[in-house]
Amino acid sequence: EVNSAWRMEIAVVLLDSLPEDVHPAGFAAALLNYWGVGDKRLHTGLLALLLLGQRRLEVRTGYGAGRVIKPELLQSIQEERMLPHLRASEPGAALEVLVRSISEAMEKDGPPHWRRAAASPAAAE
Repeated sequence: EVNSAWRMEIAVVLLDSLPEDVHPAGFAAALLNYWGVGDKRLHTGLLALLLLGQRRLEVRTGYGAGRVIKPELLQSIQEERMLPHLRASEPGAALEVLVRSISEAMEKDGPPHWRRAAASPAAAE
């Protein structure tokens, strides 16, 4: 949904855990770059890493995506919308909420030049 409307891509990674010597934040950032998530020119990728066994969630954005999806917004989404699902052992629902929330944020604040031509309301007329 986000990728079809915007020049933005979201990758979701669900694992039990990482080895003790691997830092989740660094792993998420490295994976975001290694996979090349998002538009290469605009740096509009977002990667969500959920480690079930370690009870940890890391969300990393590309430089461009970070201008729209700010840390305060991500923290709010995680605490207010995702955490209730995670506490209820519903990781799928929590990740769906994340993607839906990012889509809503893009509709509200996404730069017009990030919108794909086929998704713009003017192109549909």
